[in-house]
Amino acid sequence: PKNALLSTLLFLDQFVWLGRSGIYKNKERADLISKISLYCWMSSSVCTSLVEIGELGRLSASMKKLEKDLKGIDKHENDQYQAKV
Repeated sequence: PKNALLSTLLFLDQFVWLGRSGIYKNKERADLISKISLYCWMSSSVCTSLVEIGELGRLSASMKKLEKDLKGIDKHENDQYQAKV
């Protein structure tokens, strides 16, 4: 969905540019397309944020599990721990 929203934004932004440059004369429709384009950008940004937050949560849980498994061992010498850090 993120890529589809971003692609829609880029497509609609061409019409916004045409409206603002005066090539496309229907101002009401250009304003509507501008709003839709903005909502696509906002939705894409929200999707990106949710994906990043999920990835951070997954990585945090993985690190906690690895730290639990490496209890009593110097974790800074472990290659797997170093790769995740």
